[in-house]
Amino acid sequence: MLTENQVQHIVFVSEVTIIYAIFCKIMCILFQADQSTGLQGFLIFHSIGGGTGSWFAFLLMERLLMDYGKNSKLKFAIYPAPQVML
Repeated sequence: MLTENQVQHIVFVSEVTIIYAIFCKIMCILFQADQSTGLQGFLIFHSIGGGTGSWFAFLLMERLLMDYGKNSKLKFAIYPAPQVML
C-alpha cells in the first residue's frame, strides 16, 4: 500500500512529465516557425476555470510577443460548461 507522501510524489512526477511533454511540443512548433518563410501568425486555444490553462497561455503569449512581435496572435478561451446536453 502506498503512503500519502508516495502518492503525492507520483502525482507531482506525472504532472511534471506532462508539462515537459507540452514544452517539447511548443519548442518544436517554434522551431518550425523560425524555419518558415511565410509565417502569418499563431492561433492559441486555452482553458479557463482552474488548472494551468490561463497561466500557461499567458506565458506562451508573452513569449510569442517577445519573439514574434509583428505576427498575428489570436487567443481563444474555452470556458467550462456547467452541464453538457446531448
